[in-house]
Amino acid sequence: MQQKVKIAEAYFATKSVVQTQRRFWRDIPGSSAQTRLKMKSLLDKFRETGSVQDNKKGRSGRPQSVRTENHILTVR
Repeated sequence: MQQKVKIAEAYFATKSVVQTQRRFWRDIPGSSAQTRLKMKSLLDKFRETGSVQDNKKGRSGRPQSVRTENHILTVR
């Protein structure tokens, strides 16, 4: 989360995704490489929502079922 905030701060200081990427690699050596596409996506999310935090709603789609002894016996 802290890295995402640093990326957003660096971008708004430089107004350049490429310069942000270089600053990120320089300031946080050994960190996972952030591609321009990932950074652009993060910045787009910040512009839309005002936050870099991930969606707390969870994943979309079918909810995961619970595997209990009762369910296993019913299926058998």
